[in-house]
Amino acid sequence: MIALNKIINPENLPYFLSFIYPLLFIWQGLDVSDTGFSLTHYQLIFQEGENFVGFGYALWLTNLIGGLWWHTFGFLGVIGFKLLWVLMILGCFYFSYRILRPYASKSILGWALFITVLAVSNHIGNWFDYNTITSLLYLAGVWALLQGLGLPSRSFLIASGFLLGISVFARLPNIVAISLAAVIVIHGMVVNNPLRVI
Repeated sequence: MIALNKIINPENLPYFLSFIYPLLFIWQGLDVSDTGFSLTHYQLIFQEGENFVGFGYALWLTNLIGGLWWHTFGFLGVIGFKLLWVLMILGCFYFSYRILRPYASKSILGWALFITVLAVSNHIGNWFDYNTITSLLYLAGVWALLQGLGLPSRSFLIASGFLLGISVFARLPNIVAISLAAVIVIHGMVVNNPLRVI
């Protein structure tokens, strides 16, 4: 068994705190405006069918994921959606770490990401909604894009396009993420690739 003092050392402390900190807030109450609005959509997406109109379709992917989570973990109630939020935050943390790791030491990056987790946990709702899925899809898409350009790998570029493309269905204004495709062209021009290769 691994000793706890080997896991929680000064270099790993911010990562440990980043894992624990969001879990502290899932026990707080809820507001009936935004949280209630989101949770109602998640409950109704499979029940209402053709009657599920209006704002619900602008957030189709968010509502689908929320509905699947509700169907599977509905017995957890609001706490279940706060746990889903924690999973999304940890996913964002992971992709942020993977994107930024080449540019900073492990310790400095850990503390910077922990401060980010502090800010996100205190100023944004702590339930699963379109903001958290958008953040996760953007970060995963950017990570895949950077991997695709760095290796180079078409499969990573395709994965990036897929992730950024489906983010539109999480929240309609995410259509601007498609503009990140311009990064591929700009990168090709910077490294002097012929236009047909780009």
